[in-house]
Amino acid sequence: MADTDIPIPESLKAIRPYMLLAKQHDKKDTLISYFCMRYAMETAMRQVQRAPEDKKFLFLLMDALEKRKKALSDSEAFQNDMVCNSYVENYAIKIFSYADNEDRAGRFTQNLAKTFYRAGLLLDVLQTFGELSEELQMQKKYAKYKAANISSCLKKGETPTPGPPGGEDEDESFLGMPPAGAMGAPGPSIPPAHPQPFPPGQPPSAMYPPQNPYPPQQPPNMPPPGHVPNAATPTNHAQPGAFAPPSTPDQQPQAQPRRGGSIQFSTEDFAQATKYCKYTISSLQYEDVPAAITNLEKALRLLKTGNDG
Repeated sequence: MADTDIPIPESLKAIRPYMLLAKQHDKKDTLISYFCMRYAMETAMRQVQRAPEDKKFLFLLMDALEKRKKALSDSEAFQNDMVCNSYVENYAIKIFSYADNEDRAGRFTQNLAKTFYRAGLLLDVLQTFGELSEELQMQKKYAKYKAANISSCLKKGETPTPGPPGGEDEDESFLGMPPAGAMGAPGPSIPPAHPQPFPPGQPPSAMYPPQNPYPPQQPPNMPPPGHVPNAATPTNHAQPGAFAPPSTPDQQPQAQPRRGGSIQFSTEDFAQATKYCKYTISSLQYEDVPAAITNLEKALRLLKTGNDG
């Protein structure tokens, strides 16, 4: 029996979607499958009261995760939690972007509803690395809303509304969602490595991520070709100094903006510029030149002017 087929107790039925997602990726992307299982285990562990069958299931799941972790341990990138985070985030955003494009083009099918739902689950899984940013939280909320809305409309014989409620002209801020293409991550275009776009209504499958998501001559922190990242320990990616020993009021350091020429930069500015550079690298990995240029220009504009906009 495959480790993704371990019988799940009724009391832990909330983790079934994540175990199913792990099974769906078991052969085409063992990394995504691993993190789906890890998030399922973390969710199950938060249950306060556990029946004997729950404990038995958790022991089996922990053992399966440990075996998978050993199988991935040969990769140098397996020890880099930040690379793992970026890998899963890119995958989730690619799935979401495809669904969003299909939705706005009016190609409504139950497969599209499932793709939105899958994107929402993957953004849940991303929480294994720590709390999601507000941007990703809203993207997750929007994906799950669209999944339910499209499925419900099709079952009733109604035509779903593309984009947010009210249509494309409706202000999307009610869900905190920026307009299509405004997300900082790589754009929704299909990588040139796969010249034919997805047929209408067909969700992404083994095409995401590409077979070699990390091309040669990558920056030092990126994994070599054919290697996959590691899920060492969940991290919240805290700001530097977040775990420093407490100090008295008199000793409390005052954060000082750092200078870049005549421009003063805050820690948040540097974090945002780093984020744009990370998305630029990710876009290049998917051979998405327009998205790479857009994110690189955002980073340069922030560092040249001090303005992010």
